[in-house]
Amino acid sequence: MLISSLENLCAHLPGLTNGPISPAQNPFPNGFWTGLALTAVGVLGLLVAEKTNWQWARWTFKPLACLGFLLAGWFTAPFGSGYGLCVFVGLVLSVVGDLCLIPQGSGKVFLGGVAAFLLAHVAYTVAFFFVGISPMGALVAAIPMIAIALGVYRWLRPDVPAQLQKPILGYVVVITAMVTLSIGVAVQSTDLMLMPVAATLFWLSDISVARDRFKQAGFFNKFWGLPFYFGAQLLFAVTILMSAA
Repeated sequence: MLISSLENLCAHLPGLTNGPISPAQNPFPNGFWTGLALTAVGVLGLLVAEKTNWQWARWTFKPLACLGFLLAGWFTAPFGSGYGLCVFVGLVLSVVGDLCLIPQGSGKVFLGGVAAFLLAHVAYTVAFFFVGISPMGALVAAIPMIAIALGVYRWLRPDVPAQLQKPILGYVVVITAMVTLSIGVAVQSTDLMLMPVAATLFWLSDISVARDRFKQAGFFNKFWGLPFYFGAQLLFAVTILMSAA
């Protein structure tokens, strides 16, 4: 029932087709739905793990959720375009980042995770150039995005260890550029509105991670941050189909 409802919803998404399509024409292969289901189960289990502070459950459910969005990306046939290839590389790098963030703390493993996620953002940013970006749209979007990014960094900086301040600043620059350019994509083609949605969810989830590591935020921070993050990755997988429409 749930899968059928999701298929019907996605059949009406703008950018995938010129209008509603029948189940027989649905562009989502069964493997995509398998990946979505794995991610959903993984996220639910991960939220329980975070609430109960069960580290073994984190090591069980977070890789499961990652495997899900990786499968979802794989079954969208990403290797048929430059956009799809870049997005799939971003998904793989995100898995590496996720595994590095399972251990607690902000040491070398955490820094490795930050580096992997930074490269994932770079991969997504490069992908946007394959589908076209409105320079004016990106320029207008850059004004509020830069202001917001500066505010976020100034808020984080007092609690960020000295050795991490430059890497975190670089990370903020890259993720802000990704969201800004994704808006430029949507301005260029309104059929691709899902791209800035995915990018913004990823950006917001990064703020959740930063709050968790540097501001000692509570469970509610993860309650919204984790679904935002994994939802963003699934949406990026969907955009591979949108870009090919």
